[in-house]
Amino acid sequence: MWREKLQEILKKGRLKSVTNEKLFRDVVDRCGLKLQYLAEKMGISYQSLLNKLHGKTEFTVYEVSVFQQVTGCSDEIRDAIFYGKDVACEDTLKGGESKDA
Repeated sequence: MWREKLQEILKKGRLKSVTNEKLFRDVVDRCGLKLQYLAEKMGISYQSLLNKLHGKTEFTVYEVSVFQQVTGCSDEIRDAIFYGKDVACEDTLKGGESKDA
């Protein structure tokens, strides 16, 4: 049953999520990015990005994909940010590389 529901949601291009704003901002900061730049890459306004971060609107699958491509974060971190999955991970960058290293 849950698979059918997930497929229906995916077809609409949206996944209901509660965004982990703290982890989102941590990843963006570690990558040295600005929210304005990320919004432009996602094809949305800065205000739309803020609305999504504050839970007023939802991120589309495309926007989540762009976030992952631009930041290089792992699937595990992406899921923790957008889908509420717990993650025990010190590093937020793909491949275990820290920007501080």
